[in-house]
Amino acid sequence: MIEIVDGNHRWEAWKSLMKIRIVPIGLIRPNPENRPVDRNSFDYEILKESIQKHGILNHLYIQKVPGNTYYVIIDGHYRYAVCQELGITSLPCYIVLPDC
Repeated sequence: MIEIVDGNHRWEAWKSLMKIRIVPIGLIRPNPENRPVDRNSFDYEILKESIQKHGILNHLYIQKVPGNTYYVIIDGHYRYAVCQELGITSLPCYIVLPDC
């Protein structure tokens, strides 16, 4: 279930509709409808420092692409980009089922 709050997406998903998994980064793709990640932004650098120091604190939200072996990112494009840059090979993800 997606709830729109003040123009921002806030994900409210029930545990029964999602699975948490560690997913190889090679099986995850950015959503082509999302704007590109600005790797030169201050927020990107802050996130990079945080992930280097503390690891990934918030899971990505991903969904399986029907008929394919990969997942598309629903939420977490910046975390994904930082992890790619840092050479992290697998990510903690909520796998959102199509019913959400």
